Amino acid sequence: YGMFLLHCLTNEIHKIMIAAAEVDNSFVPKESSSMINLVKTIVDPEKKRELINHLSLVLTNTYILALKTFSYTSKLHEKINAELFAALKDQYDDMVYAVHQLSSSIRDLGYEIPDSLSHVRKFSEIIEENDSDSALLAELVRNNEKVVQLIKNGLQNTSDAGDDSTTHLLKKRMKKHESHAWLIKSAFLR
Repeated sequence: YGMFLLHCLTNEIHKIMIAAAEVDNSFVPKESSSMINLVKTIVDPEKKRELINHLSLVLTNTYILALKTFSYTSKLHEKINAELFAALKDQYDDMVYAVHQLSSSIRDLGYEIPDSLSHVRKFSEIIEENDSDSALLAELVRNNEKVVQLIKNGLQNTSDAGDDSTTHLLKKRMKKHESHAWLIKSAFLR
């Protein structure tokens, strides 16, 4: 079942990338001089390694959370209101796009992305809790909060490495996951 969902997620990522490229060519990753200069400015191999490890951690946890959001949205689609269903679908789409952005950042730094299930499991701190239907949304809140904490824990690495573009990306991701958690929590209050 997990491999089927992984396959579905991969297909969805591909569809979104094609659709986005048709609408806005800026979505298609292009080699930029700022990224090339960034690689040259991160001289200290230890700082670069810490940065890559942090980006890989955020990437894999975002990937797992996107997969869980997709799975739970499919599982709960008849049990939640249309507004929450649409919001969860938007969150999933946002995280799929984030996976693309984070992957590009890692590749721009000259490293391979964690691209196998064993690599994803190695880096991911988000686990499947197999909760009841009523607890699935609470699990998504906890997982979004965990990604926020992971990003906060490593922001100093990006700052120390002098990587302003990655710092900006991670701060943006942190705000998105805070927003995702808040939106799901607000659905509980209704």
